[in-house]
Order: sequence, then C-alpha cells, then structure tokens
Amino acid sequence: QAQVNANCNFTSSNTMDFVSYDPAGANATAHLGGTVLVDVRCTRGATVQIGIDTGANPGAVGGSTRAMRLGATTDYLGYDFYQDAAYGTLWTNSAPGWYSFVSPSDTPNTITMHGRVPGGQDVPAGLYQDTVMVTVNY
Repeated sequence: QAQVNANCNFTSSNTMDFVSYDPAGANATAHLGGTVLVDVRCTRGATVQIGIDTGANPGAVGGSTRAMRLGATTDYLGYDFYQDAAYGTLWTNSAPGWYSFVSPSDTPNTITMHGRVPGGQDVPAGLYQDTVMVTVNY
C-alpha cells in the first residue's frame, strides 16, 4: 500500500514591480497597476488557499491595506493586491480574502497576482519597497 499526501510547492517568477509612479503627472489621479505570476504545484484534488499578509507597513497609508516605505523615512506609498484584474476582490491572509482553488492536476497552476497603487498620493521621489509573506494552505 502507499499513502498519497496532499503537498504543494510555490514559486514566483519575480517581484511585483510597479515600475514608475508619477504623483505630479500620470498618477496625480490615475491608479498604477502591476502583475506578478506565481506557480503553485499541488497534488491533484488538493484544496488550496493562498493568502498574502499586510506586509511590513500595514495601514501606514489611509485607504490601502499595505504600504511601501521610502528607505528609513516616514514616507509611505500605499498599495494593495487583488485577485482579479478589475481590482474587485482584495487579496488578504484570511477568509474571505484567500484565493482558493482545487488543483486539477500535479502540473503547475499559474496564478496572476494583481497589484494597484492608488493615484493621488503626494510622496517624495525615491525607491519605495515592502515585503509581504505569501501563505499556501492545502
């Protein structure tokens, strides 16, 4: 006999890179979007839930769940992750914000994480960064 246990592996193609946010131009009112692809390979039939925490700077900017920080300053650029391209379902690390699916096979399932930086944020120039934890439950 052989026991088959549910198992999953998670890999990301790269980091979410919003490239360039222009608070005095294009993003004075318009949002800036971005995507990153992740592969989740699980045992066929496994029920999978993927969550993303609020990062290192939760709630630092009103209206956003997450925020990127400019170095060691107190300047933040708010952003969020969404499960859909229409930015309708916020991606969180608890129900109902988990991304859920049943693995159809043991081949990688490519999932798109959608990110959005709201327009209209008055921030100084520089590189803003954040680190989030992605959790895969199965």
